[in-house]
Amino acid sequence: MPTAFHVDHAGHRIELVPLSSFKGDRVRLLIDGEQVADAKSDGRNTVVASDGIVVRAVVPWHGTSITSAELVRPDGEPLPLEPAPRTRAARRARLQRERPGLYAARHVAKGSTSPRSSCRGGSRRSS
Repeated sequence: MPTAFHVDHAGHRIELVPLSSFKGDRVRLLIDGEQVADAKSDGRNTVVASDGIVVRAVVPWHGTSITSAELVRPDGEPLPLEPAPRTRAARRARLQRERPGLYAARHVAKGSTSPRSSCRGGSRRSS
């Protein structure tokens, strides 16, 4: 089952749920359990909005899950949505909160040290 994200804000429960179908991958916005909007998955630029509530999400290329999501408050400050418990996203969020250095080593710095990077632009001299 795809991971849903949620937050309780201003007396409402706001949820973001991925929906994969043959017609395309979409993200649904639920407020107090009722669907109010949906949007096509667009990677890091996925935005779902309805009645002044704006939620941004990061959706992988396959579109069947959500990596992270945040509610954009009226003042522009983001409020992270929490992933469903006992999911991979919940473990990743807990690691990011409790061990930020380890999280950065595993997720942020990925791909920065490839074997070929040390060979590029080396001190090769031509005679």
